[in-house]
Amino acid sequence: MNINFDELELAVEFVSGDPSFGAEAYFDTVSGKIYYVGDGVEEDLPEDLYSNEQYRCLPSKQELGLGRSTALDFISTKYPAEYEIASQYFSRKGAFSRFRMHIEQIGALDQWYEFQSLAVRQALKDWCDDNNIKYQG
Repeated sequence: MNINFDELELAVEFVSGDPSFGAEAYFDTVSGKIYYVGDGVEEDLPEDLYSNEQYRCLPSKQELGLGRSTALDFISTKYPAEYEIASQYFSRKGAFSRFRMHIEQIGALDQWYEFQSLAVRQALKDWCDDNNIKYQG
């Protein structure tokens, strides 16, 4: 069964949100449906969602390795003179908000969003390939 790539991206965004929400998403490899689990989500779930291998738990951006390293890759390739400043943000809590403010100040916010989007898409394609899931879109 194929997974719709746009729906996969939305599900990963959902899973990557606030950890206190307890968000999870599962891909049904038979029907192609994505099931959402979390506080405030009212969706009928299959009884065997957690025990049947036909349901694949979708990864978060963190599980795909798209955190600090992606931000530092962006800075090192696009704005190497800013690398030392940006890398210091990641030694403390709240790093991404400070990083985002910094790249906004240097006029690189749109470039960052494009870089990040491409990195997410590539990581998801790799994840699909690793899990023998075909994608479309």
